[in-house]
Parts: sequence; C-alpha cells; structure tokens
Amino acid sequence: MAKVSTEYRITSLKQKESANTAPDCNPTTRLVTISETVTPATTVVSLGCVDTDTGADGTLTCSIISGNGEAAWELGTSCDLKTVTQPDFDFGTRSYSLGIRVADGGSPSLTSDVTINIEVLSANDNVPVFTGVPYTVTVPENQATNVMMLGIAVTDDDILLINGNDEVQGYKITITGGTGADKFFIGDMAGLYLRKSLDYEVTQSHNLTIVVTDQGLLPQQQATSNILVTVQDINDNTPKCTNSYVFLSISEDQKATSVLTTLTCTDADSGASGTLTYSIVSGNAAGAFDVQNNAGNYYRRTFEYKLRATDGGTPQLSSDVTIDIEISSVNEMTPTFHQTTPSVDVSESMSVGTLLYQLTVQDTDKIDSANAQTTVSSIQASADSSKFSINPSTASMYLKEPLDFEVAQTHTITVQVVDQGISPQKMSTATLTVNVLNANDKAPVCSASYFALTLTESTAVDSQLQDISCSDVDAGALTYTITAGNALDKFKIVGQLLKLKSQIDADTEAIQYRLITEVADAGPAPALTTTVTIDVYITGIDDNVPLWETPTNGAYTATLPENSAAGTFVQMISATDADLAGTFDAEVTYKIEDVNSLFGIESKSGRIYLARDGVDREVLDNYVISVSAHSSNQIASKILGTVAVTVTDINDNSPTFSQSTYHVTVPENTAINTGIITVTAQDPDLGTNGQISYAITSVAMTFPAATDNDAGVDGSIVYSLTTHTDAFAIKSTTKEIVPIRPLDREALSTYELVLVAVDQAKVNRKTGTATMTVSVQDVNEYPPDCAISAEVTGSPPFTIGSNIYTMVCSDHDAPGPNGAIVYSITAGNTNTDFRVETDGRVVYNKLPSDVNYQLTIVASDSAVTPLSTTVFLHITLQSDPLFTNMPGTVSIDETSPLGASVFDVLGSSASGFKSFSIISGNADNKFKINSYTGNVFIFSALDRETTSLYTLSIRITDINLSKTADSTLTITVLDNNDNAPKFGSSFYETSVVENIGVGTLIQDLVAIDNDEAGPNSAVTYAIVSGNAESKFEIDTSGKLKLKAALDAETTTVYMLTVTATDSGTPQLTGTTIVLLQVTNFNEFQTEFLTTGGAYSHSLSENTALGTLVFSVTAQDLDVGSQITYAITLGNDNSFAIDPQSGNIFLTKFLDRETTPTYSLTISANNGQGEVKDAVLALTITDVNDNDPTFSQNVYSTQVIENYPVGGSVLKVTCTDADSSVNSDVTLSIVAGNTVNAFRITGDVIEVNSVLDYETINKYVLLIEGKDKGIPSRSSTATVDIEITPVYPQPRFASNVQTTTIPENTVVGTTVFDSDATIGGALENKDLAYTITAGNSEGKFAVNENTGELSVIGILDRDTTASYDVTISAVNIQQTTLRDLITVTVTLSDINDNKPIFSVPKYSFTISETSSINTIVGVLTASDKDTGANSVLSFSIISGENSADFAIDPSTGQLQVNSVLNAPLRSYYALIVQAADGGTPSLTSKAEVDITVIDINDNSPIFSPAVVSIKVNEILNISSAVYSVYATDADSGANARLTYSILSGNNDLRFSVDPNNGKVLLRNLLDRETVNLYSLVIIAVDAGSPAKTGSLTLSIEVVDANDNSPYFIGEPYSVTLGRADPVGTYLISINGNDTDLADNAVVEYFIVSGDVSDTFYLNKDTGRVTTLTSLVSSPDTYSLVIHAIDRGVPKRTSSTSLAVRIDPPTSPTISDFSFTVDENVPMDTSIGTVLPDPIHNPGTTIIYTILSGNYNNNLKIGLNNGVVKVARALDHEERSSYYLTIKIQDSINSALVYNKNVHVTVNDLNDNTPLFQSTTITFTNVVENSPVGLTIGQVPATDADSGLNGQLTYEIDPSDTTALSALSITSTGHLTLSISPDYESSPRIAFVVYAKDQGTPSLTGTVNVVIDLIDVYDNPRSASANSDSPFYSLECPITAQNGDVIVTIKATDFGYTVGATDSIRFKLIGGGTVFDVGATNGNLYVKDHTKLFAETRYFFSMSVRIQTSNNNVTATSALFRVDTMTPRSHMVILTHSISKTTVESQK
Repeated sequence: MAKVSTEYRITSLKQKESANTAPDCNPTTRLVTISETVTPATTVVSLGCVDTDTGADGTLTCSIISGNGEAAWELGTSCDLKTVTQPDFDFGTRSYSLGIRVADGGSPSLTSDVTINIEVLSANDNVPVFTGVPYTVTVPENQATNVMMLGIAVTDDDILLINGNDEVQGYKITITGGTGADKFFIGDMAGLYLRKSLDYEVTQSHNLTIVVTDQGLLPQQQATSNILVTVQDINDNTPKCTNSYVFLSISEDQKATSVLTTLTCTDADSGASGTLTYSIVSGNAAGAFDVQNNAGNYYRRTFEYKLRATDGGTPQLSSDVTIDIEISSVNEMTPTFHQTTPSVDVSESMSVGTLLYQLTVQDTDKIDSANAQTTVSSIQASADSSKFSINPSTASMYLKEPLDFEVAQTHTITVQVVDQGISPQKMSTATLTVNVLNANDKAPVCSASYFALTLTESTAVDSQLQDISCSDVDAGALTYTITAGNALDKFKIVGQLLKLKSQIDADTEAIQYRLITEVADAGPAPALTTTVTIDVYITGIDDNVPLWETPTNGAYTATLPENSAAGTFVQMISATDADLAGTFDAEVTYKIEDVNSLFGIESKSGRIYLARDGVDREVLDNYVISVSAHSSNQIASKILGTVAVTVTDINDNSPTFSQSTYHVTVPENTAINTGIITVTAQDPDLGTNGQISYAITSVAMTFPAATDNDAGVDGSIVYSLTTHTDAFAIKSTTKEIVPIRPLDREALSTYELVLVAVDQAKVNRKTGTATMTVSVQDVNEYPPDCAISAEVTGSPPFTIGSNIYTMVCSDHDAPGPNGAIVYSITAGNTNTDFRVETDGRVVYNKLPSDVNYQLTIVASDSAVTPLSTTVFLHITLQSDPLFTNMPGTVSIDETSPLGASVFDVLGSSASGFKSFSIISGNADNKFKINSYTGNVFIFSALDRETTSLYTLSIRITDINLSKTADSTLTITVLDNNDNAPKFGSSFYETSVVENIGVGTLIQDLVAIDNDEAGPNSAVTYAIVSGNAESKFEIDTSGKLKLKAALDAETTTVYMLTVTATDSGTPQLTGTTIVLLQVTNFNEFQTEFLTTGGAYSHSLSENTALGTLVFSVTAQDLDVGSQITYAITLGNDNSFAIDPQSGNIFLTKFLDRETTPTYSLTISANNGQGEVKDAVLALTITDVNDNDPTFSQNVYSTQVIENYPVGGSVLKVTCTDADSSVNSDVTLSIVAGNTVNAFRITGDVIEVNSVLDYETINKYVLLIEGKDKGIPSRSSTATVDIEITPVYPQPRFASNVQTTTIPENTVVGTTVFDSDATIGGALENKDLAYTITAGNSEGKFAVNENTGELSVIGILDRDTTASYDVTISAVNIQQTTLRDLITVTVTLSDINDNKPIFSVPKYSFTISETSSINTIVGVLTASDKDTGANSVLSFSIISGENSADFAIDPSTGQLQVNSVLNAPLRSYYALIVQAADGGTPSLTSKAEVDITVIDINDNSPIFSPAVVSIKVNEILNISSAVYSVYATDADSGANARLTYSILSGNNDLRFSVDPNNGKVLLRNLLDRETVNLYSLVIIAVDAGSPAKTGSLTLSIEVVDANDNSPYFIGEPYSVTLGRADPVGTYLISINGNDTDLADNAVVEYFIVSGDVSDTFYLNKDTGRVTTLTSLVSSPDTYSLVIHAIDRGVPKRTSSTSLAVRIDPPTSPTISDFSFTVDENVPMDTSIGTVLPDPIHNPGTTIIYTILSGNYNNNLKIGLNNGVVKVARALDHEERSSYYLTIKIQDSINSALVYNKNVHVTVNDLNDNTPLFQSTTITFTNVVENSPVGLTIGQVPATDADSGLNGQLTYEIDPSDTTALSALSITSTGHLTLSISPDYESSPRIAFVVYAKDQGTPSLTGTVNVVIDLIDVYDNPRSASANSDSPFYSLECPITAQNGDVIVTIKATDFGYTVGATDSIRFKLIGGGTVFDVGATNGNLYVKDHTKLFAETRYFFSMSVRIQTSNNNVTATSALFRVDTMTPRSHMVILTHSISKTTVESQK
C-alpha cells in the first residue's frame, strides 16, 4: 500500500471575541511526501481549518489557487487534498507547491491561505523487460566452453535517486530451469555461456528458463523468458553393426530378390552423418548377391561374400561385416496328376471291379543323381469314396460298389498323391468326377392321385386352381394333359398347374366337373405315365344389395304404451334382394344395429318386438332404433334404416319417499312446532299425477312401497301421517315433521310413525308410504359409575391390540348418548403405548417403551354436555428388563490400576429389582461388574497389545420376575508405551556392488512397535556404530541407503549397529546389527544396437503368416554373456521372436481396422541377471478389405407430392472401416428411380423431378456405396419413399349462422344444415363433422357425414335461452385441414309461470279456547300470467288433522273448523295450495304453522333420589364428580330447571352447575382430613309458583398414594474395622409413610455406592450387614439408599449411609515402591521408608504399619523404617501389598503423618505342574478305531504365572511303542497315530510329561493307561460295508438339552443282535456337547450352550455286543454333526458309499 506522510506544526488556537473571524489553518505551510504508487482519489492531507464563528460565518469552503497546472489535485468537501492522477517519479513531476485558499461564508467573506509542498518519492513500480525475445541460438555439439554464445538485453523504467543524481536501476539474470540447465550459465555482459560440453546424440535442444531480477528498491520485481539452444550435429560416431560375422545356410530353391538376412547397423549421428549406405566390398565377383541400402537386406542372384556400412558424414566413417553362405538341396517339385480335373461317364449298370479311369502321376525330383522319387496315390475319405478304389502305385481307379442314378447322378472323388523322397514330403490332389448315366425304369410319382377343388363363380381367368405336384427319379421332363371332363373347355394345364381358362356362371352353367389328367415322362421309350383325377365344384356369390320397400324407404315410426309386456309388436320392416330367389344369396337378414336389449327383431321376417318388460316413459319417452338389412353374409354391404318409437304415458307410478325408513332422535324437551326432520317424496308423473300431498293419518294403514313416475296430476303427491297424529304433524310445503305437543321420554321413548304421500291424479290416485322412528332422547343425569382405581400386571408377549384391562363402568341414564360411555386416556400414557377401545378394553397401541405406567382414564357419557368419571390405572409390565445406556462404548488406559471403574451400566426392570452380570467376552477375566450398581471395573491387569478391544456381553436380570436382557459393552484399551520397537531380525547380512549410486536402498530395516499408532509407535532410526566413514544413512521409514560412494578396494565389510527408538514417554529402543559386504562392479551393460532403445517399422495388414517382420540385435561385451530375446509387452500373439537371433515373425493374421499399431517391448537377457528392453513400433498399413456399411439396411420416409424439385428428402450414412482412399465412399442410385424422380448429392437424397401421387405413390430406391480402393468394394441399402397426396380444405360459406326454434322442439328435429364443401371437399367422402364447443348440456348432435344439426335433449328456455354451437369440419384424409362454424340457436318461450304466495311460510297463534269459524289468518298469492292462467283457487292439501281448519277457496281466509285441545295437539303444520286456471294448471304451495297455547302444572322429579359415589382424593380441581338431572313434564319456562346445593357443603369443596346439574370439585380433597361428604341438591323450575325436587348425593373420598416415605434418624454413618467378620451389623434404616394399606408399606434398597457388593440391606426391615470380607475393600463407601412404598404410583425417598473402613488399604499414590522375590528368607530387607526432612537432627523416628499388611507377612523397623519379610511370601497367595506407614516424631508428638508403600512380590518358578491324578485310565477305546481319533485329554495345571505357568506336553521319549501309537497336542489331547489292535496289545500304558517354561523348567508326570475294547472278529452281515460306518448329521442350534438327534442301531454297524444279547453304546470324544444312551442308542444334546452356528463337531462312537456265551463284538463309527439354523433350506442326501470314500472327499 502506498504511504503518505504529512509534516506540519500545530499551534494553540485562541478564540477571538470579535463578531467575525477569519478561518484558522495553522500551520499555513506544510510538507507532504507521497510514493509514486499512490492511486487516484487518495487523500494526501486534511487541512483541518476551523472558524469559531457560527452560522454562515463559520461555514468554510476551500479552493486551489496555484500550483495545480497539471490538474493533478483536487479538494474534497471537507477540505481534504486528494490525488486526481497517479504521480510518476520516473517520467513525471516530482514536486508540487499548491496554494489553497480557505474562505468562510460571512459577508464580507474572510479567507486564509495555506501552502502545501508535496514531494513524490521513487518506488520500484516497473517490471524489468527482456528485449529481443524470443531468444534462440544454434551451436555445434563440439562448441567450446566459457565462450559467450548469446547476448541478453534487459530494460527497466525505474530510476533511482542516488546522491541527488538519477541512476538507472540495475538487474541480475539467472538460469532457473530447463533441460540441461546445468550445462549453461549467464556470464559477463549478460551473455549465455557453455559450462559443460554438448552431445547431440544425447540431447538435440535445450529450452532454458531465465529470470531477471531488478536490484533497486524493495520489493524486487522479476520477469521470466526462455532461451532455445539448438545443438548442431557433427559426424563423430562410427556406424555400429549388431554382428561383425554372419553365417547363412540357404536352400537351392531360394528365390531371387528374397531376403537372406537383415544386418542391423546404426549410427548415433543424425542427418547425412547418421544415414548409412551398404555395399559388397569383396567376395562377390560373380555378382550373385546385392544389398538394399535402406535396411541392409541381401537379395540372391547367384552367390556373395563381404558387406560394408558407410555413413554420409564428412569425413565418411564405415564398418565391415563378413558373411559365409552354404547352399543345401530341397525337395523342390510337387508330385502332380497329369489330368488336373478329370471326369468319366459310366452307366449305373457298370459291374463292380471294372476299371473306371487311369490317372498319370508326374514328379521330376530325384533322391540323388540316379534315383527318382516314388509316389503313393490314395483316395481321400468322403461320402463317395467308399464306392471306388485306387492302385497306390499305378493310380488306376476301379468301381468298388454298384452305382444308382436315382440316388446320385454325380460322384466327386479327391485323389491324393504323396512323394516318398526328400523331407518334407509334398503332395497334391486331383478331383475325378464320375457322371452316372440313367436308364428309364421308374414311372412319375404325384403327391396325390385325387384332388377336390371348390371355387366361386367370380374366380378370375388364369387363376391357379391346383399344383399337380409330380416327380420322376429318372431324368427328363414330365408332360401333363387333361384327357377327360373338359368338354366345355373351361380348364387348362400350364406346366404342372391347373388353371381356369374361361369364367363359369354358377347360375346358368354346370357347377361340378371331373377332370382326368395324365402325367407322362420323357423316356427313353417306352414312356411311363400316371393318372390324376380332379373334381371341381363351383359356388355362386352374392352380387346384389337389398332395397327397402316403398313407401317408407327405411324410415319407420311407431307408438308403444309404457306398460307393454315383453313380446308386444312394435313395427314390421321389409327389404327385397334381386339375387335368385331361394338361394342363400337372395336371403335378407334384418338386424338392430344399436347395442340395446330393450327391442328385438326377427332376423328373417323383419318383425320388431319388445324384448323385455320395463318400458318406462318416465325414464325415456322415445327411442330411435337403428336397423339394417343385408343379403347372405354381405354384412359390409348392409343398408340402414331407422324406427322412431314414441312411448305413451299412463298413470303407473306411486309416490316414493327418498327413504323407506326414517330414524330421528330428539331431546324430550324439544319445543312444540320445531322441525325435527324434513321428508321428501317424488312422483315423476306429469301434472296432478306428479303433485304430492303429505299427511299423518289417524288410522294405521299398511301400504306397499312404490314408485310413481307418472306424468301430470298422476305424479303430484300429498303427504300425511297415519299414526301418532296427536303428537306429530307434517308441514306440506316444507315437508318438516314437527311435534304438536310436549314429548315425554318417561311416558313413551319411541314413536313409530307411518307417512303417507298421495298423488293428485283425477282417477286412480296412488299412494306411497314410509315409516319413521322417532326416538325421544333422554336428558343427561348421571356420570359413569366406575371403580376409581385399579392395578394390573402385563406379561409378554406384548401384541398390539391385545387386551390388558377392561374398564367396568355403567351409566344409570337411559341407553343412548347419555348412557353411552366413551373412554379416553388423559395422562400417563408414555409414548401413547396404550389406547382404550370403545367397549372399555385397554389394549396395547404400540410395543411398550416403559415398564410402569400411571394412566389417568376418563370415562364420559356421550351427551352434548358430557359427565365423566376419572379412573387411575397402574400398569406394571413384567417385561424383559431394559438397558438405558447400552450398548455402550468406553476407552481405558492399559495401565489403569486394578479396581479402576470402567463404565456404569444403567437399566431398569419391571419389578424395580435388578442385578447385572458379565456372561461372555471376558474369557481372560479382566473385568468384573457390580451386580447391584452395574459398575464395571478392572479385575486383572490389561495389556493392549494382547487384547485391544473387549466386547462384553452384559446381562440385566429382573430378580423378582426372573427375566433377563442382554447387551454389549465395547471397551477399547488405550495404549501406554510399554513396547520397544522390534526389528524383523536382530541380525541382517547383505552384499552390495561398489558402484551402486548414492541414495540406493540397501536394506529395509523397518522396526515394528506393537504400541498403538501415534507417538508410542512412531519410530525414529539411527546408525549408532560402524559408520565411521559416513557411507550410510537411514531414513525415517527405516530404509538403509548409501550416502557416499563405496570402494571395495578400501573397505569390503561394514558392521552397522542400528537403533529404532519410539516417541513415547519414556522412550524405548530396539537394536539390530547389519553386516554389509562390498563386491566389485560388472562393467559392461547389455544394450540394443539402436538409438534410444527404439525401433520402428511398417507392414501391410495382408502380410502372410510366417513372414520375417523385423530383427533386433543387442550386445553385452562382458565375458560369458549369452543374449536371449523375448517379447514381454504389447503382443496379442500376433508375433513370435527367435530367442537366439532376435528375428520376429508374424504368427497371426493382421487387421489394421482392429489394431492399427503395435508397440512391442522386447527384452534382451544376458543370462547373468541383466535385462534390457527396447520398443519396436509397428505401423500396420491398410488394404481395401472392408465393404462400405450403411447405418441402416432399409431407410423409410415420406414426401408430399408437391415437394419442390431440389428439396432434401433423406440423409443416408455410409461408412468404410478402411482408411484413406479405401474409405472414401461414393453414393449413387442404382435401381428403383422411376422417371429419374430423385437424385443423390453427397449423402442427401433430393427431389429431381415433379412428383405425382396419382401416378406413382411409392418409390423403392437401391442406393449403392462404393469405395475408391483397388479393386473397389461396394454395398447397397434400400430407401422406401412414400408419396403423400394433397387434400382439399374444408370451407364454410360463413363462419357464423343463427336459427330460432320453440323451446318444446321435439327431440330428433333437424334445426340446421351446415355445409363445408365451398372449398371443394365432398361430403360422404372427405368431410367429417363434429361439435367442438357450446354443447356442454348435450342438447344437440351433428350428423358426421352431412353436417345436419339436430335436437337430442329436452330444451328449456328458462334454463338456457340460447346456444352457441361450434361445428368443426375436418378432412378425414388429412385431419390438420379443418374449418369452424358457430350456429346460434335461440329458443322461443311458452306459458310457464306458477302462482306465487306473498310469503312462503305463514305462522299463526291461537288459544285452545277459540270457537269454530274463528279466523286464524288470511293467505294471499299472485300469478304473472293473464286471463284464466292467473285466476287462483286456494285449498288445504295436507297436514295432520288438517280438518280442524278450513280455507275459503277464493279469499284465502283460514278459519277454525273444530274444537282445539292444546294438551293433545299444540301445533299444526298445514300445506295450502294455490292453483291457476291454465291448461295444464300450475300450482304453488305455502306452509302454515299454527301454535295452540297451553298452561303449566308439573314439579321437577329426580330419579333416583339417593346416589352414592366414590372420588379419589387426588382428583383435580374443576373435575366433574357427578351430574344430576331432574325432569319436568311441563313445557317452556315451566320445564326450565335450576340446580343448587342445599346442604352438606360447609367447606365449599363442591359446586353444581345451575343449568346442566354437573357437580364439580372446587377445592382439593384430602382423605386424611375428611373422608365422606353428603350433599343435598335441589332442582327448581321457572314456573309461578315455582316447584322443587331434591336428591341426596353421598361422596366417599378414596385414598391415593400422595405421601412419600420419610426417614427417621438420618443422616446415617458408621465405621467398621477391616477385620470385622462377614455378617457384621452396621445400622438399621427406619422409614415411615402416612398413607394407608400398600401406600404406606415401605421397602429399602441400596441403589449406588456399593462398588464391590460388600453390603446387604434387608428390604423389609432396613437392617444393613456386611456380605463379604472387608480386608480388600475400599477405604470408604457412600451408599445411596431408597425407601419405596408399594402404592400406585410408587413414591420414593433417598438417604445416604457413609461407611468408613479402618484402617485404609489402597492409597492412590505410592510414596515408595519396592519389589521382592517370593520365598526369600524371613528378615530379608525389602526397602527403607524415609521420613520427610522436617524433623530436628538426631530426633528418633517411630514407624508403625497401620494397614495393608495382609496376614502380617511384612514388618518395619521401629526406628529405622526398614521394611522386612516377617513371614514366608508367596506370589500365588498375594502379589501386591499396599501399606500405610505412620511416621511419628518421638520428641514432637504432634508431628505425625503417613506414607504409602507399594510392595510387589515377584513370581518364582516354585510350583511343579500337577495332573488331576497320578494315573488316568481310558476304557472306551475300541480296537480298530480310526487314525486321528481323539480319545481324551490329560490336563495339568501350574500355579505359577507367566512363562512359569505355561505348559507343554510330551509322551515319554523312551517309550517308542506309545510314541508310534499315539500323539499328544499342546493342550494335552491324545490322538491315535495307528489303528489299535486288541490282539496285539490289549492295553497301552505310558507316561506323559507336562513341562513349564520357567527357569529352571519343572516337570510333572502322569501314568496313562488305555484299555482297548476287544472286537469279536466274526464277519458282519453280508450287507455291511467293510469300512466302519460314517454318520453325517445335522443339529439345530436351537436344540435343548436332551433333544435326540438320531437313534443308533446295531444294524447300522452291520451287526445282528440276538434276543439274549446285550448292547452298549459309548461316545469316544465329543462328550461335552453330545452323549449317547448306553442301551437305547439315542444320540442327544448334552450341553446346548456349546452349540454354535455353522460349526462342525467330530467324534467317534463305540458299540459293544456281548452274547449270552460272553463273546464280545465291538467296533466304532465316525460321526460328524453340523449345526444348522432352523427354517433355512436344507437338502438331505442319502448315499451308501463307504466311510473311506466320504473321508477322502470331505
């Protein structure tokens, strides 16, 4: 960043007192220095001027008044001076003096001037630049060193100011890189100089990188460039040839110009100096040989001798090669037959043995000058060779088997001749063709002798009728002739084909012909014939189309009553056919084309009839039937017609309710005249037939349910009720059912009403009925009554949906919502594990996630305002205990002390009582777990290098429920640096050659440190001795390398000591010795005689196999070198190399297209371990061997017929795999291009002439692709081009049209004819019409062919007044051509207005005392129509008890018509109708509600009057306790009740809702204070006077577990002596609980702190005692104890018990550590405990052992602190002592302190290995048992540790008999080495030694006795195998102890057991997992815990049979048991092969 500095002085300012002061800018002269790198807009200085004035007087402005002529500066708004341009010291202004004026805003303005002097400082801101680049120089390779070759020029625009003078900045040029940079340097005058000599043959050019760095100001600047040094070659290398002498042996038939050998000569020079020419310089006077100068190849003419290779340099250099050639004789001539392709004609009648032909053999070769070669002729094997024979010497051919012309007319025999002279033999072949001549001996044979044909009369002339397929095995053509049956000349035969000669009319000519045909052969005479008979039958065709009879011409109309029965005649249709009457072709068949099952047609008569019942005008009132007629089977030529059927209406529909049954529920306090449901009925009839009136009639009626679909008044329905008309009425206008008097559920809870709907037909009215059930809903009074709490225990399995508890609740309300109980869980449902079903069952909703649940369940009724009861349910799941922090992982240091805590396993159990244990993964017993707390701690010392990871299986057990769960704890043992690095060997010996390069790897001395990766195993290496000459070094990876050159003459042996040291603390070191021998160097290397080890060559891809491709030559001048060659890389078996000569031959055909190049790596091996490689680059040249290939065989495309000439049609792709001209493909059209319609340009097919679809609509072009190779190759592809036509455009005359029709236009009427033929498109050919818009209601349809628009749906102008129908016309040939027309269809109106009431509903009120004729009210209505259509008539048409009122038909005045009675009926719902005088009459209805006023006279009643309930004391405030309910038979205000508590609520615990009677808890309950309440609750109605009812509610408060246990006498603490016995009493924990029953029963548990399971707490009494010895216990315990009650939920309190063990034993830090061997003498000194230096000199110190002195084995000097042995020490008894030593000053008795001493007892090998007994006997070994059988184990133990306790076993070495019979394993298992023989030795007795690995080693012995079981040598049954049986069995891993796998029988061993024989089975080995029943042979599982998955178990079993004569027979069998997983697939193979076979293959 540029720096700016400013210099100015600051003077104090003194405020002036005058009114206006000038700006103060001190100092007024300032000096600023800036760098030339300052950027524009940089602030250089701020003036900092001030003006003490205010307002405008104190506002300052600044301006530059001088010195800124360059405009390089500007002032900012704050008078800060900034740069405008960047200053330039080198080429610009270096100093400025600016005058700046500061003016205030006063009047007059006051100013101050400031002078700013600015100096620009130089900076290194320019990069040095190379000039004259690029730099290139060419020098000869013999260029002299230290001579300048090139000058380098550099410029730098920076200027330095030195002593006031401008100086140009200096620079320095260096070479920083490039090829051969070390050979050059930059010297004087910035010149390029040569430091080392050049060699063109090594490097031809050097590209150097140079850097120039300026030497001026910092930071320095650099620039980079390059120099290209080109080395010029000089001729300084003599040509070198691979061999200086060559010996050749050639055969006499060597061709002229053939290559005899290729000499490999090279010259390291380049250009002419490296170009070699070859010449024969001696020995070739006759000119027999020549040389080809491009590769040194020799060509034969006659003879030769010496060759010279000369380069083209100046002066020329050359080398000579001597060649000796020896010529040998060869078998040149191939024996040949004089006749090359002989043939002979013979008759098939020639006799066997006849001479057929004489072949002549020629061979001019001679074995020597006197003897010609002999030949042997033979017939090569073929299909025909067996018929002929040949004389091998004379080559005479004879007939061996008869000939048959009919079998074969020609035989081709290949005859071979082989010469018998010089090797290799030569042979040739000739082919003899034997032509067999025929004789006429067989008649023609036809495929059939009779044919029957049927053809139609329309069969075309010349049609082929039959192929008379005949043949003759003799030669010659066959002649076919019709000899009879063709008198009318209707048929002819052409060749062997029967054809129609003239057409046959089946109606006028014969229709059956029998033709006799004769087939004759061609001789020779006499000719033979065969006769064929052909019957021909002629059938007619249907060639006339039926016509409809007039006058209908296929358009029929008919009418049909809607109730017509199936079979009713509808219409007769008729058509005629002009074909011959009586024939099938003239028969007319009629058919209904519609998919319609309603109508049927008689296909022959044309009678249309009703096919089924069900014609319903109300469903559809007209049908249009599409019919057709066709003759015979010409359905495609059918004619179409229509039958329009109009359905006439009758009154046949009854009104139908929307439901046949209604159900409604109403509360009993529903108000009178309140609608409770709306019912509707429908009658689809018209007019009065469809008008409906409703009523509830007074007489019960039964009507069948019916449907009224009639028209008119027949469908007008009136509704009524037939039952309970005193309680309910129906409003006819709204169809609402309303109560007309108060309802009383107690009087009647259900009403069954019959509803009646009657249509208004003038005659034969029809009625529909429905039933309605009105359920009177009870008012909610009582909450559910439930048990307030419950406990339940669940056991696995826990199945979702299974029941765990059922709620037992009831509700005293009536059935229904008030009594229907619903349940919900409101609290305690952890993870929503449970749900309550509707029937009160508590079921599992999920698999449980906990074991204890405190569910709060609310039971509520289903009232609108529900009442509820709360139930507390405690669920305990007897589930498997759960881990809460497992599986776990933890890490611990391997040096952690014994007892150190590793991990705290946490878990829970359903019962709350749990224990922990380690069940596996702790085989070496390194860890223990506290069974109560779950603390895992170290039990024995860890070693990470032995085991770095432990996976412990931890089991948690629910003690009470005996359930368990398992999980894993993974313990990673952390490393401590306890292993020194270890070399692979402690001694290495190697040798090196003295000339190996510095840095060469000599030996990999990697050392392994078994500690963990990191510092503890990070190894560093060092050579600590033997490297005085500093010849060697070792790197960080342990690789020993050469550091300085070796000299075998100086030093031949080095002995190095190498160390490997880790980085741990403390560091550990390993050492090894390296012995190095230095050997002399082999001087000459193996090398190829070519530059750079690279060859190149090219050859054609059609090179012949075996051709010599190339030769390579390598040399090694060392004595004894023998060069052999091999191709090691790049060869796909296409080449082979002669390992001696280096000649490379072609062994596989080449294909350039597959592999265009080869890069062969060729190795030359000197036979002494040195191998060199060279690379031969082979380029394969192309031949034209690939045809062009099209991307597709067939191309397809379309072209429109008006496509322009020259337009592109299709691009075709044709490629050729060859290269160059061979792949240059030319495309042309070679066929199919009719009238030259297309051409091809390049690869694009174009239109060449005008196309015409009508002339040619398809072209199939044949395209040829031909390459330019010689000869050229070609291929073809087919192009299918389809010509598509141009179609006319549909066009309407106008796109908008209108039409008007009446709204009642009949369906089917045509209303518009659209025409789109204006553009030339034709209807019924080109056009298709469709409606595309405006027809969403489906009212119209358009004829697809004609465009006629017709009505298809009923129209209604009131719904839709007009339609804009859009019709599309599409050309069906090309659907993209289309036009649209929009037709506006307007509907004209008809009279359709109904009367309208002034209001839709009238409500009137009248006293029940009103007299008859009292006016209730007046109804008014109006009609928009005029005349008779607007004259109205009123009538009451429905309503229960409507006769109680009457209406004036003219005025609409409503009057009382009978005596009213409010208690019986308080409400009327009437329907009044107003009808106009139109035809048909239109009507409207109005609803009239009439309320009759009643009085009040009933009191409230509670039922029952006394209620008792229970409530839990922990019920929440505002919870509902109960709901009371009273009823009042009155209505309105007289039945409105208010509830209150009269007495029993003195402490205001409860309240009652005055409106709904819900009793609520207002204050918390406490059973311990009040346990019973008796409330008196009253209900008061709102009548006058008010009436009252009362209820007594008794509430019992139930106890809840709401008090936790508490402790008495805490805190608890106790001190124990370390020697206190087991069972010592500590203290009793005392607790109490104020709850009742189980809620107050307290149990005690220790939950933590007992890390070693030392204490026992009686859970019932609280008594604490010791459980184990305290000798090794920790010094202190802090026990956490829980007191838990048995309530629901359980409540817990905690306390602590502090236990101190005195004296302490296990200090965490040892002040002194001593070691002592076990068994040392008593009084042996172990160590001295020293006091702290705080005692006065000469003071006597007193030492005392306070603790840790197990068995008083140690002692300490009273005053000297010497620790000694007091009693014999035994490592096996105790290996460590932790002593606490008290030190006390004898003078200053207050000076007392303790020291911790750790004494380790070392193990000595003082225990001899011990066997279980002195003699071990095996009695179950059967003679002849197989070798390898394990017969048992002789285990021994050794109490010592480490090596002292490790044992090995051996059989007494002097007992050769035992050694030959048995072997023993490292574990003491004895196995058979030979099969024992009882007769040879019934008992084997020997001694086994067990030796430990201590020093000295100790040995234990045991006597072993093996008693063999004698086998009775009687032969077994004949079926038995000679080998012992072999069993292969399977056992599931889930098997339990005692499960039988198989039952073994004596017969399995090949024995037959007599009735009196005894049999015994016994297992030999394997007895820990399996065992066998001694007498029953059941092989069963003995210990299922030892069954492991995918494991094989091998053992033997013996069977012993003892007869009654005491003859014993015994043998054994081998058993294999494989474990398997149940339910996995298994294949059982049963076989009978011997055990030996099985064992050999297992």
